[in-house]
Amino acid sequence: MRAIIFDLDGTLADSRAAILHTWRLCLSEAGLPGSRALGIAELVGLPLVECFERLLPELEPAARMSMVSRYRQLYPEVAASHERLFEGIVELLQTCRQAGLQLAIATGKSQQGALNSVRRLALQTRVDAVHGILPGTPGKPHPAVLERALAALQVEPEQALMVGDTEYDLHMAHTLGTPSCAVSWGVHSRERLQAQGPGWMCDSVAELEALIEGLLAT
Repeated sequence: MRAIIFDLDGTLADSRAAILHTWRLCLSEAGLPGSRALGIAELVGLPLVECFERLLPELEPAARMSMVSRYRQLYPEVAASHERLFEGIVELLQTCRQAGLQLAIATGKSQQGALNSVRRLALQTRVDAVHGILPGTPGKPHPAVLERALAALQVEPEQALMVGDTEYDLHMAHTLGTPSCAVSWGVHSRERLQAQGPGWMCDSVAELEALIEGLLAT
């Protein structure tokens, strides 16, 4: 193993509260009930436009796109007080660095949103590459963002480990033949993740760190 590719939301960053609060603000401004945001946890990781399409299918496309734009405006301010790294993540990344691993982020956020979050969370010096969804390219579960991360690190798919908290992350890894590790502290349930057949499952950051150390020792 030469590299680890991490998902961001739900894997490195606890952003559930920020996402939910921003959704509720958008719904309130549009005169829609906040309860319509309850399904968002199941969709975290998919492109934002697709999330709005699934949760608000009755709206006209132009109205949904207006809400998407408003969400992107609101999220940075909300995240400043509602988004944080999970406990132990900084130490995990330090361990990986000291072991000589290359590190990248492959997230379902837009590329600009990914860069904004990485700066806000002070991760820019802790990873080698940050990849979100580029305009005109498919989002998760399509593996395009994972392919870009692998190319940036110049490693083959089988030389990396994909770590994520959603079935979309695992699907990307399976498609490319990249070993995968599911983490259960994010948005998708342990049962839902297990159904995707990950190579490994970790229930804590400490367990993930021990797994990585074990893989490097073999």
